Amino acid sequence: MKTLYLIPNPNYQLEARDHLEECLKKETETHREQLANEQQERINFESSILQELEDARRRLADLANITTERDNETVLRQKCEDELKMSKSKLNEIQAKYELTETNLTEAQKRIIDLQDQVIRLQNDLDNVESVQADFVRLSQNLQVQLERLRQQDQEVRWISPDDVTNCFSCNSAFPIGLSNSINSKKINCRHCGKVHCSNCTKNTMPAGPFGHPAVVCDVCHTLLNKNIAPYFSTTSLNNNNNGNNNQRDHFPSSKRFSLSSPTQSSTNLSTKPS
Repeated sequence: MKTLYLIPNPNYQLEARDHLEECLKKETETHREQLANEQQERINFESSILQELEDARRRLADLANITTERDNETVLRQKCEDELKMSKSKLNEIQAKYELTETNLTEAQKRIIDLQDQVIRLQNDLDNVESVQADFVRLSQNLQVQLERLRQQDQEVRWISPDDVTNCFSCNSAFPIGLSNSINSKKINCRHCGKVHCSNCTKNTMPAGPFGHPAVVCDVCHTLLNKNIAPYFSTTSLNNNNNGNNNQRDHFPSSKRFSLSSPTQSSTNLSTKPS
């Protein structure tokens, strides 16, 4: 076997070396570009990671703030709930006190109304008593005067002419002057005392004479002659009970006491009109 020996061509080696250097330069440039790109990508990635990390830190801080606020809100809510419970408890106590006070007020108002009614009744009773007492005193004094006149009638002429009289002997009402058809203007002689009275004071009659014919008598004589009826001043006082005699109360105070003498009936026989 024969061995072949290649004789190197100097030009060929130079071209190969240049070609190799060119290839190495291209590969180096390519690697440099790749390295620069990778470095830029790494820088961009690091920037992105740093940005995301910053965002994460910010979100974490916000979350921590939210957690803190939530905890604060929880504490505040619990505090508000406790205060609400206390307020409801106080409200219930106040409501119970209000209802009790309202009940007491209603009872007190009813009691006040009852006391006011009682005061009004007592005042009315007092006014009635004072009025009756004043009327009793006035009528008793009037009766005493009339009884005193009756005691002196033995020394006087009993029968009085109507023409000589201008006022009623009992109530002192004036008779009209001249002719009048009024019933109250009529002058009537009492068949017992002979005095002249108006028709209002001579509404009673008593039996007179052997046959008991009714004879007109005045109120005072009717009281004297009839022992089975209430006294004249007593019935008249009750009838005038509600007239409100304030002037008489001034003249006759309720604290003053009067002593009435016992009247003496001078005669039980009815007088007759002289012929």
